[in-house]
Amino acid sequence: MQLSVIIVNHNHPELLTSCIQSLDTGKGSVEVETIIVDNASSYPVDKQIQTFQTLYQNLHIRLVKNSRNLGFGKANNQGVKISNGEFVLFLNTDCFSHLNSVEKLYTFALKHPDYTIIGGKLVNPDLSDQPSAGRYLSLPAVFAMLFLRGDRIGLTRYSPKSSRVVDWVSGACFIMKKTNFEKLDGFDEQVFMYMEEIELMRRAKIKSMNTYFYHGAVFTHIGAATSENRTTPVLNIFIGLMYLYSKYHSPLEQTLLRLLLRTKARISVILGKLFNRGDLVQIYEKADRLVG
Repeated sequence: MQLSVIIVNHNHPELLTSCIQSLDTGKGSVEVETIIVDNASSYPVDKQIQTFQTLYQNLHIRLVKNSRNLGFGKANNQGVKISNGEFVLFLNTDCFSHLNSVEKLYTFALKHPDYTIIGGKLVNPDLSDQPSAGRYLSLPAVFAMLFLRGDRIGLTRYSPKSSRVVDWVSGACFIMKKTNFEKLDGFDEQVFMYMEEIELMRRAKIKSMNTYFYHGAVFTHIGAATSENRTTPVLNIFIGLMYLYSKYHSPLEQTLLRLLLRTKARISVILGKLFNRGDLVQIYEKADRLVG
């Protein structure tokens, strides 16, 4: 088997259907197996998968069904363990391949073994560029992300204009050899959701395994479509940053990170109260409590 595609699903039947449809047109001539790891969806996912297996027999679809939501990283690890492909492609349910883009990404990875992790180019539904890669979240980068809208102005996340080595690529779509994933011991299962790809690629860099952004394989990514509400991403980003710093940074840097996060949370609470934004107050009061 050439390629195993791992898709984690949690209560997104429509997105999963679109993802599978795009995978069918995106794979080209590549021999693919598709492993869907379902994190305790509340709809009849078995029936949906049976329909897929009938309609898309060439995708060799299998289902792993969890009785509870195990998180993104752990579910992906489950999928990789039972995979048969030389390469594994991690694909979000809200990420849709353009024509032959899976094949292009696989072919590029096959021809460039010196690049350990390779991410595709992400675009928004209107086909405008979406940030697909980023710089490591050092303290200046975290400051830019929290207070300068660093993602929007390309200081922290950006869409490279050409293929190049980067610190990390989006977890929505990236490919690597299964053996390299195993050498890294997979995703850190302490990260439930958000920051798991940055942690993995940080670990890879420490082991002299690089990450590459490939401009030639294009995927539409809806972005944040799998988040249950607006609170979840903020809290998970705060949790992910604190975990990342507890694992790779000094006590002083951890203290400075907490100061940045606390400042962001408290300013946001004040602004929420001033502008009568109860949702903002609720989100960042929870975030402030998390920082401690």
